Amino acid sequence: MWYPWRRLAPAEFKEEHAHQHQNKDLSSMRLKLVLAASLLAAIVGAGSCVALILLVFSQQALLSPGLLVASTFLLPIATTVFASIFVYRHTARRRRLQAFLTAILAVLLTIALFICASILSARRNPNQLPEPGPQIAT
Repeated sequence: MWYPWRRLAPAEFKEEHAHQHQNKDLSSMRLKLVLAASLLAAIVGAGSCVALILLVFSQQALLSPGLLVASTFLLPIATTVFASIFVYRHTARRRRLQAFLTAILAVLLTIALFICASILSARRNPNQLPEPGPQIAT
């Protein structure tokens, strides 16, 4: 520990500086782990869900979704939970906070990917408007 009234020898100064530098590197490494795990969980979860819905299910299933289509949303939930557990197990400090941040960030990125996928799929396959029925003139 460094005290202002005590003069540090060069070796002690180097050790103290190296310790502070190592802590800074570890905190940036933990932040990179949280960001990478969140991004990967969002891409894998939302990507697999969107791919299943667009490639496997028909247009009729999308218009009246059932339990099978709704069950595909378990994939993003599972990947988010897995990423949070991974971050929790691979960090030494502030585990709960980092796991919580991973989950929140993964959920936000997943929602953003769902919005982007719905916008892009709506442009690719525009919905046809239903034909108008008989109109009653009053």
